Formats: sequence, structure tokens, C-alpha cells
Amino acid sequence: MSHPSYAKKFHQYPYKLWKSHQPGILRDIWDGKLCDYLRHTRLLDHKRGDLGFFFSTDGVKLFSRGYFAVWPLILVNYNLPPSERFKEENLIIFGVIPGLNNLMT
Repeated sequence: MSHPSYAKKFHQYPYKLWKSHQPGILRDIWDGKLCDYLRHTRLLDHKRGDLGFFFSTDGVKLFSRGYFAVWPLILVNYNLPPSERFKEENLIIFGVIPGLNNLMT
């Protein structure tokens, strides 16, 4: 099911930055050289509603006793403002990899 309010929210932040871009001033990832290159080659278009994601993973120890680590696979939506993108409800956790010491043989 689609949510028009989410679609509007995801579109507004990067488009606002793109429209007010000033060369040499970095406010967020959208002002960086990679995004600038992708816009000029038409691989990224905020008018079209393209989304930007950051993939993250890191080992996490789940319990204080013993050793049980996992590696969560997380996507962060760069179309949200920095004040919102790292909130729990906005993170996309799409998998978990058990640590090497936790694999069953």
C-alpha cells in the first residue's frame, strides 16, 4: 500500500537542498560531488522522486555474559532530514548475520 504523505516527505527534503544548492557548501550528502555527478549524468533526479539509501552493518554483542554477536544489515533513508533518518521507526533492518562464533556446525 502506498502512502502519499511518505512519498511527499521523501521527495521534499533532497529537492529543497537541490533547489537551494550553493557550490562549495556541504549541508548534507545531497550537496556532495557524487550526487552532483549523478544529477548531471541524469542517473539521479529529485524531480522524479529518486531515493537515496545508506547501507550499514556492524557487529553487535547481544548479551553481557558470554559472546554472542550478530551483524544487523541496515538501510538508512537519506531522503529524510538528518534529525529523522536515524530514528528507530525510519531504519530499515532487512537481515541479521550471526557472528562467526555463533554458527552451528
